[in-house]
Amino acid sequence: MTDLATLPQLLASIVTARVPENGFSLVEHAWHLADIELEAYMLRIRRLLDEDDPRLVELDGDRVARERAYRSRPLAPALVRFRVVRAATIERLVALSSADRARAGTFAGARITLGDLAAQILAHDRCHARELAALVDGDVRIALERFADGMA
Repeated sequence: MTDLATLPQLLASIVTARVPENGFSLVEHAWHLADIELEAYMLRIRRLLDEDDPRLVELDGDRVARERAYRSRPLAPALVRFRVVRAATIERLVALSSADRARAGTFAGARITLGDLAAQILAHDRCHARELAALVDGDVRIALERFADGMA
């Protein structure tokens, strides 16, 4: 579970970032990560625990980013929200029993268990770390690349 705490820390350490021509900017990454944590991951955890065989919905991150105008929003609240909600996610996942981890539903046409969800969150984090690494330089870039490659 410590790997799940890495991206919020790395994201908060970014001081300056380039604005890409395509793809998310730093502020868009931050808001996307904060919102998906609350509106997708926490919701999936709750539904998998509370419902029998739920059909979990995908969150269209690009659409949400456009609708909520992430690029025009301030960065600091997104960083705080992501850190706080991710800490709650980790706390919830750590507290799961073996039986809880085996609870399953359907997501994107496939079976997913609560145990699988942590790996899915980590894979999503690593994708964002790779994209963020392209926006920054120096030690933060190296740390993001190492995390994206599963080395940190």
